[in-house]
Amino acid sequence: MDDRTRELIALAAALAAGCPSCMESHWQEAERIGVSAVDMAEAIQIARTVRVTALLAIDSLAEQLPQRVEIPLLGPNTTGCGPGCQC
Repeated sequence: MDDRTRELIALAAALAAGCPSCMESHWQEAERIGVSAVDMAEAIQIARTVRVTALLAIDSLAEQLPQRVEIPLLGPNTTGCGPGCQC
């Protein structure tokens, strides 16, 4: 793999990992070796799209999983409020 490709992947991976200092470092290294700002912006946009798509998928799963659990109905005076509670 050439250095240009390696730095573009590293830049995208840094975004995916949520590491600002890594992003800065890989942006600077990519600039140093001659990668264009347009190419770096494209790598970042691809990584952002992947990250947002994954976030939406995990949020959807987080909404669905609790719906799969049967929650028992509470009887009278079983709210856990304490003695004498009128709930």
